[in-house]
Amino acid sequence: MYVVAVDWGDLPTWLSSGVSLLALSFAAVAALIARRTFLIESERDRVAESDRKARDRLQRRDQAARISAWWGRHAELPEGAGSSDWGAIVLNSSEAPVYQVYCTVLSRGETVAPAKMFLPVLPPSQEPRIITVPSAMQSGDAGRSPRDEADLRVQLSFTDASGVRWRRDKYGQLFDLEPRLDIWVHDRFDRVMSPFSEDFRSAYGVEVEFRSNTLDVHRTLLLESSAGIDGGVFSAPHDWCGELVESGKVESLTLTDFERSMFSPDLLDLLTRDGRLFGIPAALDTTVLYTNTELVARPPDTIEDLVAIGRELQAASRTGEVVALQVGYEGDPFHLSPLFTSAGGWLFGRREDGTWDPGKVGVDSPESIAAYERIASLGERGAGLLRRSIDEEAAFELFLSGRSPFLLSSTWVPAKARAAGIEFVASPVPPFADGHRPLPFVSLNGMFVSRRGRTKLIGHDFVPDYLSRVEVMEALMAGLDAPVALADLAPHDSVVAMLQAECQVGNMMPAFPQMRTVWRVVGKAEAAIIAGDPVDQVVQELAAAIRHAMES
Repeated sequence: MYVVAVDWGDLPTWLSSGVSLLALSFAAVAALIARRTFLIESERDRVAESDRKARDRLQRRDQAARISAWWGRHAELPEGAGSSDWGAIVLNSSEAPVYQVYCTVLSRGETVAPAKMFLPVLPPSQEPRIITVPSAMQSGDAGRSPRDEADLRVQLSFTDASGVRWRRDKYGQLFDLEPRLDIWVHDRFDRVMSPFSEDFRSAYGVEVEFRSNTLDVHRTLLLESSAGIDGGVFSAPHDWCGELVESGKVESLTLTDFERSMFSPDLLDLLTRDGRLFGIPAALDTTVLYTNTELVARPPDTIEDLVAIGRELQAASRTGEVVALQVGYEGDPFHLSPLFTSAGGWLFGRREDGTWDPGKVGVDSPESIAAYERIASLGERGAGLLRRSIDEEAAFELFLSGRSPFLLSSTWVPAKARAAGIEFVASPVPPFADGHRPLPFVSLNGMFVSRRGRTKLIGHDFVPDYLSRVEVMEALMAGLDAPVALADLAPHDSVVAMLQAECQVGNMMPAFPQMRTVWRVVGKAEAAIIAGDPVDQVVQELAAAIRHAMES
């Protein structure tokens, strides 16, 4: 019988292994304690940071709560503080100034137009400050106000010392505004306005985010979608205004006296419905003739001259097209309007005050039928100068590539032509030799505040403020190479000056709520006429469609 001896090692080996195991245990315990300590400290820091933010919010709200405004008599104030007239009274009883203060006086039931006043800073004071308002809101006979505090209320908005924007509404409720503003604009506007983002943040304590898209996307979001644009501010042509207001997608705006003075009353009227302003004028657009001066020395005097010059260049193989004018398969009434009006055509008549009369439809008048016959003669079964295959992109490409010496287009052209290195001159669209002076349509692009926008409240102060600033509108003019809506702002070059002059003599596009339907049926009819369909039949159907739309 054999006995196997097991070697369990010597004592030093056992002691060494025990020490190593003990060290590992202590390390594990230390790591566990360190992790627990870290978590405890992190939670303590989180709670401390949360408490700090809460204290900051309370401090900011405490200051904002000390800013108030109300409607009252100046005689209620300390002697020498004002007159006995009624007016808006504001008070900053905090220990720090507030900035970019807008005080808006509103009447119950909107029986009186709102009045808005601006204060760049409202310093701390234990004494109220008087803000004078228009006489329509002031006292009547014997110093008594025809509208007491139950009829007139004051709304206040301001930025506190820490850069947070606040509003105290007409009922006295105080709330801080979301620290950002979404602005939907055409892509050209985006490039021009973006550099002002830092200034926006500094002045209002909000981050501005520009979202650009094409006009077609704009139209879909604003007019065809039941939801609309879910943002604060957006740009749109003035002829959309009627439908935007009727569908309840935009909010009315109030300007200070200074802001209102910066715009032409005629332009403000285009964005006004039932006495309420719904948009702020921005930029103007119309149709003019662009001539490539490397191919043609000077613009032609008549349409007939234009055709003759273009034919000569075609015969010499110097160009492929006589003229580029966007038509598209849906038509384009805006760009075709100079030819239509020069040939004697008219869409709507005018009232005695000069405004469009929706009850006077003129497309089936003898002069309009003759004008459409003339346009048909230039179409696909006539001279072939106007074709549905030439849309906006194709028209631009023909001119910018030198394949057409002439382009009838809008204020979008100068910036594109300069970027492409094209030498050109802009001039009014020439008339037919036996025709009238062309009266192209003019479009005013405005900025609107969305009724359902999450960030709309700041837009009520922001949009009128910045679009009435000379430096902002100068940058917009230079960036767009197009005329802007600010009154008395001199064009920066001869091209913009010419475009501005044409905008002043053209026909402002009608802006009835039904105009989207009207433009659609007019465009399709004009495309059909250019395709060679019988003019009389197309025009009679067009007139019936317009009258039906205007009566609905």
